[in-house]
Amino acid sequence: MSLQVVSVKLLVDMDALKVAGYSDVNALLSAMIRADYEDTDDSAIIDFEVGTHEIVCTEIEDSIVNDTYVNGEVFRDWVFFAKSEQNYGDHCHSSGYWSEGYGWSNYRLATRYRPFGIRRPRSNTNDAILLMDSPDFCNTHSF
Repeated sequence: MSLQVVSVKLLVDMDALKVAGYSDVNALLSAMIRADYEDTDDSAIIDFEVGTHEIVCTEIEDSIVNDTYVNGEVFRDWVFFAKSEQNYGDHCHSSGYWSEGYGWSNYRLATRYRPFGIRRPRSNTNDAILLMDSPDFCNTHSF
């Protein structure tokens, strides 16, 4: 026998979950696992636990509402940017990016986040937004 504990992250529309008749994510997973047990005598799922529930940032919610969300975006790295903190130069070399270690700094020093369960840093005009990070970030974003 070879056992593994597998972590799974789900992006769940809690309103749709309730409309479907489930009180919470635990109830949904319980129903799914029960269905797995009923379908076969040899279920691979032995036990399960739901871990943390984290609030998703408004940028992800907006992209879903506006129908621009692309699968996987919630699990990518994002950076905070604030125009009010941008001191000089182009957007990649200025100090408009948030770093946990250095405060407002340049893009290369920016802390990378997942867009859930985080607090926005304070900026001069409360304009800090999350931007999805990518290898060609400096060539694709303009402000």
